[in-house]
Amino acid sequence: MEWEKRFRSAQIPALTKAVGFTLATYANGDGCQARPGNDLLMADLGLSRRAVSAHLAGLRDSGWVLLVRSGTSLGR
Repeated sequence: MEWEKRFRSAQIPALTKAVGFTLATYANGDGCQARPGNDLLMADLGLSRRAVSAHLAGLRDSGWVLLVRSGTSLGR
């Protein structure tokens, strides 16, 4: 809840914020392990792959998201 309050008032572009909130819906109870993948975020938000990637990069660059490990497509 505290993360949501802080993130809501973050000075980041609206679409980046939308990507962040959508990503958060895939996280576990402690806010970790959000692994929806770009395809699912694209479908959820109606954005292109390039846009999703750019907004995720913006979230990482601004410190809101920490990339622990890149995913693969091997599990498809």
